[in-house]
Amino acid sequence: MQFDMTGFMKKVKKYAVEDHWNRHEIDMLEEIEELLELEVPLEQKHRELKRVENILKEHQKQGLSQAADKENEYKEKEHFLFEIQDLLTACEKRLNAITQQQLLTIEPEFEILKRELQDTCNAGANWRSMKSYQDFRTLFMSKTENFNSRLKAAASPFSQEISQEYDSCFDRVKTRMINTSIESFHTTEKEWYEKSGQSKDLLHSQIQAEADSIHLEGAPFEAFATKCGNALEQTFKKHQSITRMLYLIPLALYLIKYILETYLFKKESLQERLVNMLLERMVKNGEDTTEGILNVMQNILPLIKENKAAGLGINLVLALIFFGWLYFLYYIIVKRVRKSSQIRSLGRCAQQQLQEFTANAPWKQACTTAFENLSQQIQKLYRKHYEFVNQKLVLKSLEETEEKPDMASMLLAEYQSWGG
Repeated sequence: MQFDMTGFMKKVKKYAVEDHWNRHEIDMLEEIEELLELEVPLEQKHRELKRVENILKEHQKQGLSQAADKENEYKEKEHFLFEIQDLLTACEKRLNAITQQQLLTIEPEFEILKRELQDTCNAGANWRSMKSYQDFRTLFMSKTENFNSRLKAAASPFSQEISQEYDSCFDRVKTRMINTSIESFHTTEKEWYEKSGQSKDLLHSQIQAEADSIHLEGAPFEAFATKCGNALEQTFKKHQSITRMLYLIPLALYLIKYILETYLFKKESLQERLVNMLLERMVKNGEDTTEGILNVMQNILPLIKENKAAGLGINLVLALIFFGWLYFLYYIIVKRVRKSSQIRSLGRCAQQQLQEFTANAPWKQACTTAFENLSQQIQKLYRKHYEFVNQKLVLKSLEETEEKPDMASMLLAEYQSWGG
């Protein structure tokens, strides 16, 4: 099979146009193509194809040189991005260290909160607030509010320290991007200021707002206040019921005594006893006639009745005073004894509930989460603020473009395969 010179030249010319050869080279290829179509000696045609071969070799060298340049550019970009990544990684490590240091700094606050919660469950001091669920909840949740106030006070300098670290980190990024010779990564001081510097105050205001909103998650504390408050209220009501029963015991005993003496074991009345004693006395003194006895009784009975009424009135007043004071003393004793018992029961109930609640120290985990979330939120704000940096330092800047076939080498190989 003979070598298709015309077909070969068409391929070379197409490649030259697609690869944007200069006009002089394309014109020369057109002249050679026309010459090959003429009736000229074969040797002359081979000489013209040699010229095409030389041109292809030259472009092959250029292609290799460009490939080497692209590879060097790729390595340079890769090295630059590695530097930026190392810088940001070091920044993240410092931020984590700042967060951990902050958690150590507020460690004493955990003990303060624990003591405050224990004081809340001190029945000796707060038994009045333990009578109802709502009062106990208000008292208990006020301690978490105090702790949240202290958290906000600690979060403000913490957020400022995080901001300073981020500002310093991105200043170093800015310096590298201004000084780099890589065009796709390069930026200017003016461009940097226009895209980030003008809204820096707004960024810091947003960070301060995040610091001011830091707080413990209230759900665990609300759940404990509800559970413990209900248990305390039930304990108090139980003690109140027993105390009321004790208050009524003397009255119940007196009522039982009255019923027994009045209806079951009826006794001789005072008037009857006096009359019987008088009759016995008269019999002993010789007043044995009925008329004499009646005469004495008519004279004596009014006196007995008057003295009896007076005596009963005085005795009734004295009895009321005596038994009134006695019942008052009984009431005071019962009240004090029951109050002491009530306080002990409320204290045991509250301490048992608190011991279960504090077994896992939920505020430590909640506080750790709060500061970690604050750090992450600040990080998100800075990423959003410097989004243009991420757009410049995109990974696709390092992605190699899809390699095109080396047509110069392929055409040379085809030509040489035919003995060119």
